[in-house]
Amino acid sequence: MTNVISVSTLSGLYSALASAKGGETIELAGGNYGDLSLISKAGFPLKFPSDVTITSADPENPAVFARADVRGIQNLTFDGITFDYSFRPGEPIWIRPFSFSNTEGLTIRNSTFDGDVAKGVSAVDDGYGYASGLSVRGSSDVTLEQNEVSGFYRGITVVESQDITVRGNNLYDMRMDGMNFAEVRNVLVEENWIHDFRAS
Repeated sequence: MTNVISVSTLSGLYSALASAKGGETIELAGGNYGDLSLISKAGFPLKFPSDVTITSADPENPAVFARADVRGIQNLTFDGITFDYSFRPGEPIWIRPFSFSNTEGLTIRNSTFDGDVAKGVSAVDDGYGYASGLSVRGSSDVTLEQNEVSGFYRGITVVESQDITVRGNNLYDMRMDGMNFAEVRNVLVEENWIHDFRAS
């Protein structure tokens, strides 16, 4: 039987992850959880022997993260989460607000990556998508499927990684590229819909 843990705050999520043994599903109540930071400094192990899933309790009222910095995790799934980027003055266009690095066994599915436009940067940039939407670096055994990514400078970037599946994603309203891959091995890209770019 699946162990389901109900959570309604960011600190509650961290506590649930700290006690996870593998196989748990952490259901997040709807609302904005701010900036997610899952790194070695979190103070608890980030390597699980089997998948731990973070999901929204109500798909119609999803949990929202404003930023995500996830590093060094093993066997973690995000399912039905909204990652909502808001432009911040002074940020470079290449910023990665939702960064997943040095991971193994990462799955992101049925989730939304909602971009934002530049404001007060330049006549060329203002009003157009900014930042990279979903960034994966230095990782292996990663699955990105059935996600919606829109309104960024670049949609999905995968760098220095291997054993990657990118399937069934919907990417649109991008300023530059739908997907970028560099220094990757064993990558399957299929059944994605990349359309309706909005270039400066």
